[in-house]
Amino acid sequence: MKKLIYLSLFLLTFISCSVNRTNYDYDKYTDYSQYKTYDFFNDAGDGLNDFDVKRIRNVIARQLNKKGMIYSDTPDVYVNFISNQNEIRNNTSMDIGVGNENFGIGLGNISLGNSTDVQQTITIDIVEAKKNKLIWQGAIQSQIRDNLSPSEKERHFANITKKVFKNYPPKR
Repeated sequence: MKKLIYLSLFLLTFISCSVNRTNYDYDKYTDYSQYKTYDFFNDAGDGLNDFDVKRIRNVIARQLNKKGMIYSDTPDVYVNFISNQNEIRNNTSMDIGVGNENFGIGLGNISLGNSTDVQQTITIDIVEAKKNKLIWQGAIQSQIRDNLSPSEKERHFANITKKVFKNYPPKR
């Protein structure tokens, strides 16, 4: 029975940081090879605290650098990102019963703990600087535990940002 409880806790922990869905959209008439430099909008990170804004800026910068782009004060494109979040309360419990047709024992409602998860959608926009025109947008919806350490948050944001930028620049 202990193994069942530990397995349940492991699965709940594993599921709580799973990525649910990634979407992207883009202007199919844009030549993305012309964009070599980027900068962030001053108000990028709406819906996030200052620490998470810095974390996400850093992981987006790393992704863009891997794509051959460099940071510039006079960029070809601007990057914006926002977050929408909803809390999800998890009241985890289970009922256990053992028996056969002549004899039965039951234990009721064993609490495995309460936790709060956050359903988070991060949307990343890439906007052409000269025309102030949206040319690419990626969004990812994920569930994240409320009590992650700073290094766990960094890993989480790095993983989801990598998945968003998997399809940037779009193939023609």
